[in-house]
Amino acid sequence: MAFIGIKLPEGAARVLHRIDGIPGDRVPRDHAHVTMVFLGDEVPFTVLNRVIEVIAKLGETTQPFPCYTSLVSTFPSDSDSDSDTVPIICRVNSNELHDLQARLCKELDKARVPYSKKYPEYKPHTTLAFAPSKNAEVWHDRTIPTVSWGVNEITLWGGDEGDERLVVTVPFALKLELPKRVAARYRFKHLHHLHPCHHLPGRRCWIPLHRPRAH
Repeated sequence: MAFIGIKLPEGAARVLHRIDGIPGDRVPRDHAHVTMVFLGDEVPFTVLNRVIEVIAKLGETTQPFPCYTSLVSTFPSDSDSDSDTVPIICRVNSNELHDLQARLCKELDKARVPYSKKYPEYKPHTTLAFAPSKNAEVWHDRTIPTVSWGVNEITLWGGDEGDERLVVTVPFALKLELPKRVAARYRFKHLHHLHPCHHLPGRRCWIPLHRPRAH
């Protein structure tokens, strides 16, 4: 199984894992994540290599952003499955996450990477447990205190476990832009100084204040 998503940080995962009364089989705390794209059950490494190139490119153009959840809910049981269990989830809110998922899909299409389009509308969530539908109904759209966290990276999970498991994490860029007036003042003060230009008589040219020392 392979998918691309966001791993929940330890603090947020621990708080959500401690919600009282959740029935069914709980998802292990260290597995807490938000799926963005499901790639498939059997994905060859040649395809995963293209996926790594895609998420590396996205990492360079994405800055850290916040997410939060304040609602526990459920999804309907999968019509393609014989199981009577349904996922109990926390719905995740973030405009930046929706934007990132849209850009991810666009780049995967350009790279000709196949992925599941079973659910056209993206509904970001993190799964808490899988429970029998009769026990899960009471957890549909129940408000909880807001839990928030910062998203700093995107992760590709490929394979299931052991030697077959592949995890590739790409951190986001952190680009700081100084206001124009501050940047101009910094350049004038620290980088350059006016000196007579010996090559052009009567002119002045910019010469670095700090010249590199000879080694």
